[in-house]
Amino acid sequence: MMFYESLDDCPLYNLDKFMTQDNDNWLIQGFDGRQPIVKDDKLTEIAIKLKDEYFDIAGGDMFVQKLQKGAKRDYLLLKYDAIKHLLELLMNDAVINNAETRLFCIQQLRKFGYDLPEINDYEGDVIAINGVISSMDGIITQIHIIDDDLKRETAKSNLNKELILVSMGLELGYRLDAKAISVTEWLEYVNLLKEKTERLKDK
Repeated sequence: MMFYESLDDCPLYNLDKFMTQDNDNWLIQGFDGRQPIVKDDKLTEIAIKLKDEYFDIAGGDMFVQKLQKGAKRDYLLLKYDAIKHLLELLMNDAVINNAETRLFCIQQLRKFGYDLPEINDYEGDVIAINGVISSMDGIITQIHIIDDDLKRETAKSNLNKELILVSMGLELGYRLDAKAISVTEWLEYVNLLKEKTERLKDK
């Protein structure tokens, strides 16, 4: 199995698919989306390296914001799963009768901002737990909002549109092919267009 290990040899098309679909299999040479998805430690390392290199070169607030939103989404998902697991433990008959485990769950929930009483009867626990469950809808809402934002940003940065704009802006006389140029070549074209735009502004 051969990988695209640098921006110099990775086609722009493959990096775009990898970034928009969050699927590192697009960094496998010959992968076209129809093959079974594989997990590979080396591939994961390459994916992280190429993403870091790309953001270092491309830069820009847009990329930083996208990374921040992705990180917040991941945190919210982990938070939701952790709270859900703690609530499931609290509702377990074995835990209800185990004061030590029950106290541990309540202390962990406090870290997420839920202050359940340490001493309570069964009915009181049910009311408190239902209150937490209701508030968890807010976490899901936040995740959906971030997902919608990321989808809109992806739509705005449509690769085909960018290829057309750069090709026309540089007056190449042909449209750049995302499958035929490397990521490094694409970034050079983008920089050329930026330089041309700056020169026109100075005139």
